[in-house]
Amino acid sequence: MVASEFANREVIEMSPDERGVYAQAAHSLVHDEPANAPVRLDQLLAERRLDDNNKDLWTTFNVVNKI
Repeated sequence: MVASEFANREVIEMSPDERGVYAQAAHSLVHDEPANAPVRLDQLLAERRLDDNNKDLWTTFNVVNKI
């Protein structure tokens, strides 16, 4: 069951706005004062690997978590 839940995340495409909202939510959960955080919000969505260019939920989750 868990494996199918992860597979479902690979088919959920996200718009740039949705990816931004996701990154902003993750950023604010980690940093109490996002303005003073050592990582800027735009850095969370920076693609660092070739595989990071997919715009699905699973890839977005992984890209944001790599910082």
